[in-house]
Amino acid sequence: MKLSRLEAYLEALPNGLSSYPTYTQKAAVYRQLVGNLPRLPALDALPAELRALVNEPLPVSGWLTEARANALYLALADVRGVSDAQFVDEFYSVNRGVLSSPLYSVLFLVLSPQRLVRGAATRWGSFHRGIRLSIKAQPKQTTVRMEYPAELLPEILARAYVTAFQAAVELAGGKHVSFNVAEYTPAHTVFDGSWD
Repeated sequence: MKLSRLEAYLEALPNGLSSYPTYTQKAAVYRQLVGNLPRLPALDALPAELRALVNEPLPVSGWLTEARANALYLALADVRGVSDAQFVDEFYSVNRGVLSSPLYSVLFLVLSPQRLVRGAATRWGSFHRGIRLSIKAQPKQTTVRMEYPAELLPEILARAYVTAFQAAVELAGGKHVSFNVAEYTPAHTVFDGSWD
């Protein structure tokens, strides 16, 4: 079984799965992804640390490093043989699921898309620690810049992360929502969003 995305990611990181230990994400995100995938194929090819995340999941309220979570996402895409487009679509579905769950949906019930975007950096902190966001919000549009250590976020995951913002704006009542990566580098991603 070829794990090309995972292997490329681990080679790019300075310390493999141990890279950037202070950059973390809420376990609810990966738990939602794993829980919503069709039957998982044999995971024997995965590193033991990643297999354990699937076989012995962390509590929903737990935290894991971004490097481990990202490696798991890429490995699951590899073992399942999904295309980049399928991967991003699945991430969108997972983000919708997480954000509409009773645990998090209260964040979006009373906010307009504009107010949601203005407070996105704070809300992002409910799910991620370390990755910095800067937001330029205008009526019905925004530009978001994510900054992170070099190679922490490969481009396919940057595209997948953009779907969290799209899902959140939709859940806050935005119509005709569009979010796209405008610029990607190994240390930052800029994306633009608009809605009616």
